[in-house]
Amino acid sequence: SIRRHGLTWGQTVLNAVECARGLPNVDSQSIGLLGFSLGGYLAVAVAAHDRRIKCVAEFFGGVPERFLPSIEHLPPTLILHGQDDEIVPVRHALELKQLCEKKGFSFEMELYPGAGHNFSGAFMRTAIERTIAFLDQRLQVRESVHMFSSPA
Repeated sequence: SIRRHGLTWGQTVLNAVECARGLPNVDSQSIGLLGFSLGGYLAVAVAAHDRRIKCVAEFFGGVPERFLPSIEHLPPTLILHGQDDEIVPVRHALELKQLCEKKGFSFEMELYPGAGHNFSGAFMRTAIERTIAFLDQRLQVRESVHMFSSPA
């Protein structure tokens, strides 16, 4: 299913980026992607082929193996993964890290010991805080459009 529909799903992400860029409360020059699991793979694949993407944060994902040899660009990337993930083995996150190191791409990585294919409790709080800080720094998000802000 992933091999059959992956390109369609990637195109859907690109369509969403284009739609977001046209919204009045979106800085069209400051677009980032956030993906979980398969969405993490899609976010990385799209960001690697669309230079409009300024950063990508992925949880429990990696880089699609078939794209590894062709990736020549990747914006700053945040890699968050559970060390005991049995659905997407941690080696997928490590392969993305190795790609970033080899190609000189900017990245941050956090592996969560004892965590599987989801985070809860302190791990989730830490991951969310780290993701918000990463996106804020890379996208220079204005408070008025900050999607994670709590109502006053």
